[in-house]
Amino acid sequence: DIKTINTLNGAKYTPFFHIVDSNAPKINALFTLDSGYNDSVHRLSGMVSENSNITIEKKKGFTSFSWAGLVLLDKSNGVCIGSNFNDNGNFYEIKNPSEDELRTIYEGKGVLVQNSELTGDGLTANKCGDVGVHVQLASNARFSGATINSCGHHAIVVSQSSSVTAKDGEYCYCNDDNVVCETASSLDISGSNCSYATFHNGVIAHRGGKIIFRNGIARDNGGWGLHAVNDGHINAESARVSGNGKSGCSIGRLGYLYFRHGKSNNNGQHGINISKTSQVMAQDAEITGNEGNGISNSGGWSDVTQAVISHNEGHGLAAYSGGYNNGVNGTIIENNGRNGVMCDNGRTNMRKSTVRNSSGYDIRVASSGHTTLDRLTTTNTKNVEFVVSSGGFIQANDCKGFVNMTPNVFRERGLVISNSLVEGDT
Repeated sequence: DIKTINTLNGAKYTPFFHIVDSNAPKINALFTLDSGYNDSVHRLSGMVSENSNITIEKKKGFTSFSWAGLVLLDKSNGVCIGSNFNDNGNFYEIKNPSEDELRTIYEGKGVLVQNSELTGDGLTANKCGDVGVHVQLASNARFSGATINSCGHHAIVVSQSSSVTAKDGEYCYCNDDNVVCETASSLDISGSNCSYATFHNGVIAHRGGKIIFRNGIARDNGGWGLHAVNDGHINAESARVSGNGKSGCSIGRLGYLYFRHGKSNNNGQHGINISKTSQVMAQDAEITGNEGNGISNSGGWSDVTQAVISHNEGHGLAAYSGGYNNGVNGTIIENNGRNGVMCDNGRTNMRKSTVRNSSGYDIRVASSGHTTLDRLTTTNTKNVEFVVSSGGFIQANDCKGFVNMTPNVFRERGLVISNSLVEGDT
């Protein structure tokens, strides 16, 4: 006989415990809704707290409620170290959802935090309907070491100017994206595992969201491993991104990725895909074994100093449609399935780097592409490894090898300016 209530902010809930302007009794029991899923009452939940303080002991909490385990509202403070918020919402009611249904069909949260604070290191919120832990409306939360797996929509959502620390956790197996940070919020999930999302991405930052993912793992997700878009920022220093269905890292529309010492290997598309005025810093990175290009840059900017880009099925390093691969210094690009470096209406600036053993050409410049090369080492053969077409431009200083046209003479196919390249047989 639980009653539906109106909260101070006008929302309706049906809570087992409703705490208002109070210090709640310490919860040292595990409450489980035993009557089965019930959507006939509005937002049937374990505890709703308004402007109150609550403490829930380790392994205690609220499970199997039809909407939420714990709801913290309006300056509430929850201390829930190691607490249990598994199985809340309608996760078990949805069977084999389609990709189009994910955003609307799931309901309920393990924990919802609005304009409040949560301390929940080591908590669990597995198999919740919509989101395991949702932090929004200028809230602050810390739940490092948490386990939030197999939720219908996301494991973690941080939004609307909130700040969260959730380091060294496991946030995997969600049907949509595992972790989302958006709308001017910040999230630190360093050292966490964000893998095996069914349809979409391991980690996504968008609409001004900022994520720190140092030493994190994002592998075998159905979509991208890491996705920064719409002014989203990800610091993924030393992160490992592998085996994802699409590109390992996808950065678009003013997105930013810091990927120093990162590894993006064996992904279904590109190692790193850059587009639409985005930026990637991938110094000392390893980009190998991807089914597309190692790095594919369409209209963005990258720095791949001291990187290794090898054994990708497409081009090693590609610049299209105004893409600019600028800081290519001391980088090794080898054994790629098409061209080592491809500039098709894009630009690449390389110095003291090695490009060798490409299945196509080591350097290919087309469609008004522009490549500046200084002390570059290429495959040591008498074959042409520098190729220009359709108004391409190569500027090569102290680079040995053969090009498909006479250097320092303009032709319809383009221009090669060099003090060392010679024309080879084609």
